[in-house]
Amino acid sequence: MVTILEQAESYRRFAQRKSNAHYLLAEKNKHIWLGVFVTLFSTIVGTTIFATITKTTTTDKTIQIVTGLLSVTAAVLSAFQTFFRFSEISHQHKNAATSYEAVRRKLDIFLLSNSSLSNSGLKQTSLKDIEEIAVQLNKIAETAPTLPDKIWDKVKDKINMKPIIDTSNA
Repeated sequence: MVTILEQAESYRRFAQRKSNAHYLLAEKNKHIWLGVFVTLFSTIVGTTIFATITKTTTTDKTIQIVTGLLSVTAAVLSAFQTFFRFSEISHQHKNAATSYEAVRRKLDIFLLSNSSLSNSGLKQTSLKDIEEIAVQLNKIAETAPTLPDKIWDKVKDKINMKPIIDTSNA
């Protein structure tokens, strides 16, 4: 039978792992790299077109083909940047991470303030607190972007938190 403190500790580990996984995904800067290439290709195309317009002689076919390909590539990358919404998703991961972190801190305070009570003493007041935390975790999960299994496994294996309360001596 799981005690209230053990369940709180389990929620604490879960919240910490989720927070770390979302922070990890928020830090991936896919949108920045895609933006760099869009800007680079657009600049090259613009400069090349300006240079060819100012020339009075006929332009080289190779320059025209390369400029055309870069122009199409810049447009496709720009469309990817808009379609995949990397920046927005990164922001959502950061929001989810901070929400999970807030729950973890709330659980830290709960565990520290109730560590001296027995399980029967906890039932009356603290069961309601744990239920509220469970509801809060569910609300975060509903709005948070999905975590890839690869990221979750990486964080889950990496984070092996020590319990805030050592119940082995009790």
